[in-house]
Amino acid sequence: MKNYRIIRILSFAYPPVLGELFKKHPNFIELSYQEQKQIYFLGKFIDTDGFSRNMNLLGNDCLDIVYDLEVMQKSWAREHNLNYGENSWQYEILVEQLNYYKPDVLYFQGGNRLLYNFNFKDTCPSIKLLAAFYGFPHLEAKGADFLLAGYPLLYDEFKKQGIETYLVYHSFDDNILEAINSRQESKDLLYDFTFVGSSGYGWEARHHSRYWYLRELIEKTDLKLWLYEPARVQYKNITFPEKFRAMEPLRELFPEKCSPPLCGLDMYKVLSRSKVTFNRHPEFTVDESLGNMRLFEATGVRACLLSDRGDNISNLFEENKEIVTYASIEEAIEKVNYLLGHEDERKAIAAAGQKRTLKDHTVRNRCEEINAIFQKKL
Repeated sequence: MKNYRIIRILSFAYPPVLGELFKKHPNFIELSYQEQKQIYFLGKFIDTDGFSRNMNLLGNDCLDIVYDLEVMQKSWAREHNLNYGENSWQYEILVEQLNYYKPDVLYFQGGNRLLYNFNFKDTCPSIKLLAAFYGFPHLEAKGADFLLAGYPLLYDEFKKQGIETYLVYHSFDDNILEAINSRQESKDLLYDFTFVGSSGYGWEARHHSRYWYLRELIEKTDLKLWLYEPARVQYKNITFPEKFRAMEPLRELFPEKCSPPLCGLDMYKVLSRSKVTFNRHPEFTVDESLGNMRLFEATGVRACLLSDRGDNISNLFEENKEIVTYASIEEAIEKVNYLLGHEDERKAIAAAGQKRTLKDHTVRNRCEEINAIFQKKL
């Protein structure tokens, strides 16, 4: 087996992340690059450092770069006496980092405009392999030697386009369990029914069914929500379903049930203290192929997950044994009420779901899959 150096390119992307980072670490900007990076990954924001930790355990040399976290990237540039343009700092600092660390493999965790606009093999001669993971069909798939797809539907679409693609699902970093001090089964720490994430408001047509499911669940159950809803909505001449145009922020309609968004460890703590937590995939996957991050995040921290049903769900979990699924809003309401009324059954499902995730869906599982692909290609 040949070991190699790999750099994974990440984006902090989710707007609440930066606010939380500076709120908890007001001196963040004054720290060194390595100190900033350590704090960022200790907070488990969006992506953890589980990939690099496990790739290193497999004998490789892996580094993470959060290319668009401005304060951190500019700290690296300052420490390496690098000058950069005001509007081109993302690309210029990243290229300098690649030539400094000299990776064999460049791996983008998500489609990225830099990947489409620049040829990194030309600017960094050490790169032998360039790959990208897609968990959402938001950008044109080009610029990489091959792709990893997080959903069967994306896998099928890329294969139809003649792009070499491998199906690799999202995963759970079990290191999170230590960080949140595991689960405590005391009543004062448990929420009955929760949702944490984007409501669908402000996300164009990608999450409109999630919005209307949540709105009805708020009215008919004791759902508690921690919501991200963009302040401004730009429709960009897209034609939406009729009722989508009548959307209003759920936090304004139901302020008593909605709290500000959570990310990182705060999100995992709420999930771990939830009796039942709700999940619904984006429009491009509904009723066809599932695989979003919440499937593994919720089960990983032992919440009983109530999720939409898809053709491939049996490949990931056993329905009604490891997670509970629904095909309609009526079924979702019926099942959450049943679960909250049958505590022993709910606990058994939550425990079985966590056991399955820790067995089959950890970051280590996925790194072994990805490492095998990279080894073959190198």
